Amino acid sequence: MLKTLLLCTVALTALAACGPSPDAPKIAPEARKDLEKAKGVESTVLQQDDAARKQIDDASK
Repeated sequence: MLKTLLLCTVALTALAACGPSPDAPKIAPEARKDLEKAKGVESTVLQQDDAARKQIDDASK
């Protein structure tokens, strides 16, 4: 009986600790706009990198 009570207490404590996390902080609209802009720049840089690699591969053939 004591083992069952202890096991239930530990299980409930573990479940309570795994509850929903507190709300994530809100990003200011300006910071969100900057983040989206950075994602766009990253995409452009990756495309340019792919093009440069393809050009190098074509030149080395």
